[in-house]
Amino acid sequence: MTPLIWRATDRRAYTKEIIRANKLYDGEYVEPYSGGAGIGLELLFQEYVNKIHVNDLSQAVYSFWNAVVNAPPPERRWLQVTA
Repeated sequence: MTPLIWRATDRRAYTKEIIRANKLYDGEYVEPYSGGAGIGLELLFQEYVNKIHVNDLSQAVYSFWNAVVNAPPPERRWLQVTA
């Protein structure tokens, strides 16, 4: 689901349960230390939220996600095919 690997499986279930229990569907998910953004992407793809905010203190991680989000059209097409 994400090209970067971070282990956060415990938080995935916990985060989904919070959204379900509080009926917070269709909101936005913000995480200041996204890493691989696996939780945010899963919430987005499974339609728990309608928008995610990806950020990280690590310049390398931030730069990766910034390049993915702001890719010009030819690269964006490649990302859609491989995602």
